[in-house]
Amino acid sequence: MNVKWIAPVIDRTLWIAYLMAIGGVDETQETHTLERESEGRGGPGAPQGRATGRSQSRDRATGSCAHGMERAISAGRPGHLSDWRVGQGEGSGSREHVAEGQGGDARHGQRFTRREDPSAGGRGAFLLEEVEMLSETYSISSKRRYGWSRVCRAWGLPRSTVYDWQRRRQTTGKTVERRGRRPGVPDAVLVAAMSEVLSGATPESFHGEGYRKVWARLRQRGMRADKERIRRLLGTHGLLAPTRLGKPRGPRSHDGTILPMAPNMIWGTDATATWTQRQGQVTVFAVLNHFTGECLGIHAAKYGSRHEAMEPIRQAVKRTFGAYETNVAKGLLVRHDHGSQYVSHDFQAELNFLGITSSPSFVRSPEGNGCIERFFRTLKEQLLWLQDYTDEETLRQALYEFREKYNQHWILQRHQYRTPQQVRVAWLQARKLVS
Repeated sequence: MNVKWIAPVIDRTLWIAYLMAIGGVDETQETHTLERESEGRGGPGAPQGRATGRSQSRDRATGSCAHGMERAISAGRPGHLSDWRVGQGEGSGSREHVAEGQGGDARHGQRFTRREDPSAGGRGAFLLEEVEMLSETYSISSKRRYGWSRVCRAWGLPRSTVYDWQRRRQTTGKTVERRGRRPGVPDAVLVAAMSEVLSGATPESFHGEGYRKVWARLRQRGMRADKERIRRLLGTHGLLAPTRLGKPRGPRSHDGTILPMAPNMIWGTDATATWTQRQGQVTVFAVLNHFTGECLGIHAAKYGSRHEAMEPIRQAVKRTFGAYETNVAKGLLVRHDHGSQYVSHDFQAELNFLGITSSPSFVRSPEGNGCIERFFRTLKEQLLWLQDYTDEETLRQALYEFREKYNQHWILQRHQYRTPQQVRVAWLQARKLVS
């Protein structure tokens, strides 16, 4: 037997075996086709020339396969040959259709169309079931199974793609684990811990904290995870804090800093407003230490006069210096805006009595008093917008409780996620060691 025509005959046998498996060609037709293949390719009993016999056998075999495929298509078997295309002739398998519709190259007229992913609902040339069925079929010449390698090679399918189809079919309805190193803390455990941090159930938790603070609080509990992974899981489960993108701003008239190198060098004060059920709008005043971030004084009053604006400063002076007398806070700067309370004569006179220097911020530049502005945002998100208050007295008591909670449990990113109280204690200890 001439070995040059063995491989084409085996490949052609694959097609015939496939057609037999689906009922497209019977055994008698297969035998006659194989005999014609042998005669046409110069095998025993083929006196014609090799080139002529090869072309004739190709035409006959192609016609036999086409006839079998027509029978299979006409039989109405879905999922078999209805979408099988060859880049020859006309119709959906023509060269122009492959080049334009399937993204193929017009120079490759003999190429099969690209296989679509069955998991995405696509339908291509062959299905996984067809590959499995033909790979288990026995060859009539070698009495062996065709196997995965030969079927994939004859049909132009990468074996890695077929193996991926198998894996996806086995994991249908299951969660496909990601590749690579497995994290030390599973996603379910991490999401439960993040939900607990954001729920406000524990005394140290706050509502609406961002992923950086969630990451820091989990590290304080001994649960380590990547910061970007925490942000991804928060976004996936709808736990990310809402953010607002401000308008682009131009250059400002100041380029310095309001963060001092030690406590009690700069304080910031400002006012905001909230609503009570009996008294309507009530003004809230507060004082913040720019270095530690501590809330030193807070006050609520129905009428936000200049005398009420001075009350949180009185609280802060007594809390910090232990007395309220002349020049007790000498060398201290108080940053405030140009509100009528703060630029009034009475307010400025009392600052002078305590030895405090007035430090007004730039007009229409809230960044100049950014520490207290950021504190008011936290106060609104964590307290004022979450509860209703009867009058200014109930509001005042809630503000005092929030001040202690804020100083003890609120963490600041600029202090390596430490609380204001921890920052103050660490600075006092460092000062003792130096002295």
